[in-house]
Order: sequence, then structure tokens, then C-alpha cells
Amino acid sequence: GTADRKVKVFDVLKNKLTHDLSGHKLSVSLVRWLPAKSTQSDKLILYSVSEDGTVKVWDLVLNACIGTLQYHRSQIPTIVFTNDCKTLIVSSRDQKISFWNLKENQFNKIGAVQLSEDVEGMQYVNLEGTDAKKTPYLITGGSDGKLKILDINHQKYVYEEEDPLKQEIERVFYLKHTNQVLALTNDQVLTYYSLSVNSETETPQLKRQYSLCLYNDEIIDLKYLKCLDNHIAMCSNSELVKVVDLNTQRTKLLTGHEDIIIAVDTFADYFVTGSKDMTCRVWKQVELAEGEQTFVCLAILKGHNMSISSLCLEPKKGMYFVSSSQDNTIKKWSIAEIVNKNYLKNPKEFPIVVNSAQASEVAHMKYINVVRVSPGDRKKVVATASHDRTIKIWSASKLELKLTLKGHKRGVWDVEFSPFERILASASSDKTIKLWNVSNGQCLNTLEGHLSSTVKVLWVNNGLQIFSAGSDGTC
Repeated sequence: GTADRKVKVFDVLKNKLTHDLSGHKLSVSLVRWLPAKSTQSDKLILYSVSEDGTVKVWDLVLNACIGTLQYHRSQIPTIVFTNDCKTLIVSSRDQKISFWNLKENQFNKIGAVQLSEDVEGMQYVNLEGTDAKKTPYLITGGSDGKLKILDINHQKYVYEEEDPLKQEIERVFYLKHTNQVLALTNDQVLTYYSLSVNSETETPQLKRQYSLCLYNDEIIDLKYLKCLDNHIAMCSNSELVKVVDLNTQRTKLLTGHEDIIIAVDTFADYFVTGSKDMTCRVWKQVELAEGEQTFVCLAILKGHNMSISSLCLEPKKGMYFVSSSQDNTIKKWSIAEIVNKNYLKNPKEFPIVVNSAQASEVAHMKYINVVRVSPGDRKKVVATASHDRTIKIWSASKLELKLTLKGHKRGVWDVEFSPFERILASASSDKTIKLWNVSNGQCLNTLEGHLSSTVKVLWVNNGLQIFSAGSDGTC
């Protein structure tokens, strides 16, 4: 199909144009062959869709248009045939689905369904119930970001996804040999669902299995999961938490946050996330009855008045974490009771909503870039770094200010405690790395070498070396 309103057919073996068909009033956006299993398999029948909302049927033997399906008033994203090829189903951006009789080239409309969304992708399936009777269904996805299943006989929806990914669905595929449905969303995520029939209600249902993220956009933060080998929890400019199997690239997408996730930190079989929706969430790994490993949200922690900017779990026991926010405050949250609760015992009581922090302080006068909790058991402290060019050291118990470290000439992007010594490394926009004595606040050394802002610092080789990264992409 071409923008000059024509349908062109080529013989790929002989490398030549065989048909040049005209008749559409606007660009041709889609073409589909009538499947070979139809009663007209001895003919070459082609269906073409135009941006004017019409579908034309072409007989390539006659080299002519043998029918025009005209009903919709907007663009048609997709068309599908029923298994017996006797009915054509057309979806349109006028929020309607129409059904057309193809028997004996009648091409007459036999039904239509009014929708509440633009359906961009759909697939026809025949499902067998417990009585061995097959029922035709249409699986649809569109602007609502939900997969839905339409009972074609009664022309009404019998299933709607309860926990959608909230991204517009552009294409829907059906894998008959595995009985799986695939949905491709506009953020280039391909999600796999298992399709089955509920034995109690005799209606079809979908269960999300995993996703393949074909494009992740900007990766804001990620951490290795300590409970699963070769898995990471990742934030990538989305309100979805992505748990990625690095061996297979299969991804679990966790819904809950209502805005972009900024930070993640992990411990044992749970992790915490912080988002622009001003909340933090606690997620824990659970094993469902069928042996599936997944993550569930145990708690929502509210209290910040602006976006979360950073968070850090206490690295030794993981019983609390500290968060920072664009509201210039830091808060300490106790999660000891939360992470020890049994989710499977009563899933309906989760997520628990926590509305007050254990401790809270106004930490800086400008944006707080990072918060870190020191390792070890003795004299635990919390470090914060800000655009105000200072680093502050707080007691971990009550968030009382102990020291203010001054010396950087521009904002401080990152800080990291040495794993063994009471030394803190800091990275700043002034292109330097500084080492600080956490006990007395003395600057021990200034490391130069970056030609642009240093944005990340990390202790490696058991605290014997420092790894740093600059905004110019150098390390």
C-alpha cells in the first residue's frame, strides 16, 4: 500500500510489478491477503485499507475491485479474519468494531460494537470450554492500555485486564501452539500472557507472564537483586519497576507507582523504590501456589511533599531506609515489621499505607542529590549531598546533624562510604573527587582528572580503589 493511494503487487521471484491497483481516495495504510484456508483459496484475494476509513477487496485474477466495505469514519488500524474466513472484523479509531459477511462475496455489515477506546490491535481466537464447545472471542488492545476479550456471539466484553501496564497497546498477537497472547505497547515493550478459560465462570482470562523491553529509554537507577542470581531491579524513565533476568532478558513489570521512579535499593528478598509521585514502596519476593516467583508491594510510605530524589537501605540488617526529596527533607522509615509479614496469609491487607516517618529533618537549602547510610554496626551515620555544595553527616538513629563538610566549589552529585574505613568519597560538578574523614569532617584528599562534572563515585577492590564517572561519559 502506498501514499499515492495505490495497491501494488510484486512477483518477488521474477522481481517485477504484476498489479497496480487504483481506487482509494487517500493513502493505503494496510494490506492483507485472504488466508489460503478460505473457500476461495483457488483465487488471489487481497484486502486493502485506506486512511479514508474504507476497505477494498481485490481479485487479482480479474485485476479488479470486487467490493468496498464502507462504514467507519476514521482510520482503520487493523483487520482480522475469523478462522473459517467467512467474516472480516474491522477496528477503527472512531471507537467502533464492525463485522462483515464475506460469504459469496456479499460484503455486507452484519454487526458493530461501540467501544470506549480506539482499538489498535486485535486477534481472533476460538476457545474450547469444559463442555468441549468452541466459542469465538476477539482479544483487543488500544488507547486504554488494557487487554480485553470480546464475546463475538453476544458482542460484549467478558474480560478486562485488572492490573494493566497503562501504556497504549499498538499490536496484539496470538501464539496458538503455546496458547499465549502478546501485546506490543507504544513504549516498545512486548508482554506475554497465558490464555485460559475460567472453569467456574466459563469465560476466558489472561495472566501476565513476563515482558521483553525492546527499548528502555533513560535508565535512572538499578541494583542487583540479592535474592535472585543475575537479576536486577531497574528504573527507566517510567512508573513501572522492571525486574530483569540478565540471562534471558525476560522482565517482570511491577505496577503501582503513578509517576516516574527515581531510585531503587535492594536487600535480601525485598527492595524499596522512590518515585516522582512523592511515595516510596516496599516490594518483596513471594512464591505463589503454582511455584511462580514474583514481587508484591507490601507497603506505600507517604510523607514527602515533592518528588523522591534518592533513598538508601541500611546495608547491614536492612530494617530501615532513609529517603531524600525535592522538598529538601530526609526521612527515616522503619520497615522491620513490614518485611516480616506473610503476604500469602492475607494478600488483601496489602499494601499497607504508612503516613509518618520514624524521623524527619530539613537537610539542605537546595536539591538533595543523594543519601547514603554507612556500613557496619558502630556509630552509624547518614550522609547527604546537595546542590548547595555541602555534604552533611547525620546520626542514623534520630537524624541529628553531626557535621557539615564544605570544600566543593559546585554542587555535589554523589557520595559513597568506604566499606571498611570511616571515609567518605564525594563527586562534584567542580570536576573533583574528595575524600573525607567522617569522624572529624577533615578533607583527606582531592582527586583531579575529569574534564567535566563528576557524577558518580564507587569504592571497588574491597575499598582499595575508587571508580568515578563524569558527565562527558568518561570513567
